[in-house]
Formats: sequence, C-alpha cells, structure tokens
Amino acid sequence: MDGADYYCVYRLTKKNAVVVYDWEKIGETKTINYADLNYGYQYSFSFEYKIRAVKIDSNGNKILSPVSTSKLIHRLSKPTFKVKNGKTGISLTIWEAMGPKTGIIVYRKGPGETSYTRIAKVPGRAYADKDVIEGETYSYKICTYRGGSKSAVSKVKTITWEKP
Repeated sequence: MDGADYYCVYRLTKKNAVVVYDWEKIGETKTINYADLNYGYQYSFSFEYKIRAVKIDSNGNKILSPVSTSKLIHRLSKPTFKVKNGKTGISLTIWEAMGPKTGIIVYRKGPGETSYTRIAKVPGRAYADKDVIEGETYSYKICTYRGGSKSAVSKVKTITWEKP
C-alpha cells in the first residue's frame, strides 16, 4: 500500500496439513520484510501468512487495507547428508525423512574451483554425481526444497572419488 505506516503480519500454523493454531497476529513491521523467528522446531510444520497495511491519517485514525491473500511457507530443517563413493560417481543421501513434493538442491566445488556451483535440483532424498574424475576431491553442500520454500544450506562434506 502506498504510504503505509506499517504492516500487520498474521500466521496460520499447520502440522501435517491439520490446522494447529487459527490466524493470529504475530507482529508488525515498518518495512516490507518480516522475519518470523518464533515458529517451532518440528520438521513437518507449514505456515500460511497474510499481511495488512495500516496508514495513520492526520487525525490519528487507522486506515486498514484489506487483508492479503495467504502465502504458504514450509519450514524445512537444515539437512544432514552422507556422501560415499559409488561405481559411477559420488552419491549423496539425506538422512531426514521428507514429505511429498520435496527434493534436494546440490552445490559442488570441484578441483581447482574457488566457489560452489549449483549442479542439480532433484526430487527425493538422493543424488548421484557422475561428472567426477577418479582421484579428485569434491566438496558438496545441499538444501532441501518443498514447493517454493527452501531450507538453510547444509554443512560441507568433502570426498575424494575412488571407484570401489
């Protein structure tokens, strides 16, 4: 809303698609950004958010915009994964159970590279990197996704590919 003085942020909390809490006002912000830091710690939570712009007129009265449509966000834990040598490359597997419509995004830093490159976005919990050279060392980090939501990036795992 042009000229808004602040925005009210509302949250609906779900666990495994069941509403746990009804819509509740969780905060206000004077910018268009808001960080919800009080969202629980279970992997299977999803949240829907709505906002409402508020403008204070010259008499001190609040002018409220309509409440926005909701935006669904999935809370995804920072993943842990294992890497191991396979016959045709290096395999990466996530430890955590993952729900429907989820997958992993894989970042790799190879020999002589100074930064990580996104090499794959795949559904499921596993990825096989076949574009490797025997005896060379590779570093990986991953994040999980569900719909348009992504987790934080994992810790780095490093491995030298050797055919078993």
